[in-house]
Amino acid sequence: MEKNSLFEEIFKHANNNELDILSSNMCSCVFCRHTYSAREVKDWISTDGGTNALCPNCGIDAVIGDSTGFTFDKASLKEINLYFYSEENMQKDPKALMTYVRRYKNGKITCNERNEGLFIKYSDTLARYGDYTACYDLGVLYDVGGTYTERDPMKAHYYYSADILHYDGEALTRLGLLYKSGNLGKVYPQKAYECFAKASSLCSLKGNIAFFDCYVEGLFVSSDPSFAFIGYSKLWGEAYRRFLRTTGRDATCLHHLCYRIGKMFMDGVGVPQDDVSAIKMLLLASYAFSVTRGDGPLTFIEDSEAYDDTMQRIEVLSRRHGWKKSEPIFDDDTFYDSFGEAKSADFRILKKCGFSPVFFDEENGLFTFKTTSALPLLIIDHKSLFCSFVDGEIKWTFGDVETATYSDNATFDLATGNLDDGWVFTYGDGNSMVSVATIVYAPDEVEDFENDEEVLS
Repeated sequence: MEKNSLFEEIFKHANNNELDILSSNMCSCVFCRHTYSAREVKDWISTDGGTNALCPNCGIDAVIGDSTGFTFDKASLKEINLYFYSEENMQKDPKALMTYVRRYKNGKITCNERNEGLFIKYSDTLARYGDYTACYDLGVLYDVGGTYTERDPMKAHYYYSADILHYDGEALTRLGLLYKSGNLGKVYPQKAYECFAKASSLCSLKGNIAFFDCYVEGLFVSSDPSFAFIGYSKLWGEAYRRFLRTTGRDATCLHHLCYRIGKMFMDGVGVPQDDVSAIKMLLLASYAFSVTRGDGPLTFIEDSEAYDDTMQRIEVLSRRHGWKKSEPIFDDDTFYDSFGEAKSADFRILKKCGFSPVFFDEENGLFTFKTTSALPLLIIDHKSLFCSFVDGEIKWTFGDVETATYSDNATFDLATGNLDDGWVFTYGDGNSMVSVATIVYAPDEVEDFENDEEVLS
């Protein structure tokens, strides 16, 4: 059999090879040229042709088990590798390039200098084929640097400004940040603003934040913090909903928005000074930062700088008001912090909660009930400096309650009310709302003093 035909025959055993691998003692990968015990193969991929073994070293499905009758020494592995995976062959096969690039990004291929170099080379080829994801990834790599790749703002600019990314909001935002940073030799305010404006028009959350930053900083526009605050606040709702729905996994923008809004409340910039609103936002920023730190390249300012400033501001506010870090107290204050009008006049909890009344102590004005949710609820208690998702059942006790009417073992998904008047828990689709519970606070007692005129002698 000719050598090329033999190689083709051998490579057939890299496909639909689950039984081959399970019955083998040793395996060899014709991509990374490693040989190892068949028991080291733990990962598999389903393809149209069946189930393929993934190499534990490089993550490529190019594994041949010795039960096929084929075994390899270093020379033969190199020869077959060059036949299938030479630079020339790889450059002609976008599918193979895409497989390598995707697996390297997902940590399925060993991170070393050679493999990162291949990632760059293959991504560049894909970008030239018109793959906008590969082009963007290279921009980010040179923007923030890789494990074995130095930061290179000029190369980052080259990829971010490629034609295929002209309508990509994330790329435009990063390009604007490059223009704003001065890393290209000087600051380009107009170019930065134009990139952010275009990214904003493309509905990029990050682009919108950077756009409103310009109005805080006066970058190419007149400073207008009030306009920026309104803009941040409108973006906040969408970022917060994403955070809730993913139980914190999608925190892409929430930490940056909360940090900005919290600072503005604390400093009275663009909005009246309000320490309570500030601490709530900063606690949420701190929590969102904690679940995103180290999850990828940064977009705006260094996470460490923003996180440190967030923590310092929380400390200043806690000293100012005597708030101390502790476990949350599940009272009406915490309910308001977590679900009340501080965030929205009509705040939908999103996850349907079970409602179970415990008791209503009318004499002492105490109403206790339980809530249960299939997914964790995000709880904020600013007086306890607490912000985190809480699982399972939560027992609440509200004070100063005058009346409480309720259904047993109901569910609700909407809570409206405040700390002065009370709360209404309802369930429904917006057209037909069913009341689950109504809690009314006792009115404050006001002493009636006679307005006697004092006579001076």
